[in-house]
Amino acid sequence: MGKKFSLGNEFSGAGVQDNKEAEAVSAPVKHGKYSSFLEAEIAQPSVRNSDTESQRINMAFTPSNISLIESLSDNYGINKTFLINSIVRIISKEDVDEFVHNERIVRTRDGIIKGKPAQKRICLRLDGDNYSKISEEANARNQTLTQYVNLLLQIFAHEEAEA
Repeated sequence: MGKKFSLGNEFSGAGVQDNKEAEAVSAPVKHGKYSSFLEAEIAQPSVRNSDTESQRINMAFTPSNISLIESLSDNYGINKTFLINSIVRIISKEDVDEFVHNERIVRTRDGIIKGKPAQKRICLRLDGDNYSKISEEANARNQTLTQYVNLLLQIFAHEEAEA
């Protein structure tokens, strides 16, 4: 009478379980589309366009983006630079256009606040292909590189929150 049966198939040979083992089974974690893209990007070898040089940039991030960067880098066990490069790589121009249109976000270089806002800076090295992507898109939107990367992080967080 001390044995308990699991809710699974009792005929599979694993039907008799200790109650602690049955409790250890957890429900599947709900992920947004960017989480699966990010996991695939992290799993790939980090050989990127070696013909273009990476660019070192000191960027200021919003407090919400800083907490996102720190939590994701801790969860995946990767450094912040690799995480940001991966997020830049997986979010397409079309996703940015759709997000900006739906959220009615209008940020340009003109709206930059001078002084010391409540932002934290991270010095990172952007891969050459990502630097090209960011600089082209930021110029097309009349934004700084930092504004555009913060926008990409906001899109990532928004998608994950809706999942």
